[in-house]
Amino acid sequence: MRSSRIPVSFVLSLLWVISTNAAPVKGVVIDPGGAAVSGCRVTAYALEGTEAQVLRYESDKPDRKSLASATSNAAGEFSIDVPAERVFQLQFEAEKFAPAATPVANGEDIGAVLLTPAPTKVGSLRAKGKPVAGARVIYIGAAEMITVTDTEGKFRVADPGLW
Repeated sequence: MRSSRIPVSFVLSLLWVISTNAAPVKGVVIDPGGAAVSGCRVTAYALEGTEAQVLRYESDKPDRKSLASATSNAAGEFSIDVPAERVFQLQFEAEKFAPAATPVANGEDIGAVLLTPAPTKVGSLRAKGKPVAGARVIYIGAAEMITVTDTEGKFRVADPGLW
């Protein structure tokens, strides 16, 4: 009787392909009137606990690492591929709208995502009467936004009172 062996490198390659396979998450981004929101950035992030979030904020690199990203088309539709068998957070950001976020499972059709119109607010950061340039300003609400002050200490963000 003859035995056959499968090389370990083949098995590892096959496992890598299976583990990195993606099932798209699909949906459509709309405004309160039901109109499509085109050009919306859709970003997938790993879920994280409060302790990990605080450590990230306190680090010199507070931005989350994205798993994948996409942009909604003229009909507001998006499809985003993420690593297989994962639950993650999708964040939605579009000009003139408050950001939104929702947890999703891989391969899910999440239907319509409603964005709330929100004007851009301008704030400023000063210390001892002088502008603070290059400071990170972190907003946490229905979604997370990190912005940086300009040379005049000013920053811009969708009205936080609306999200």
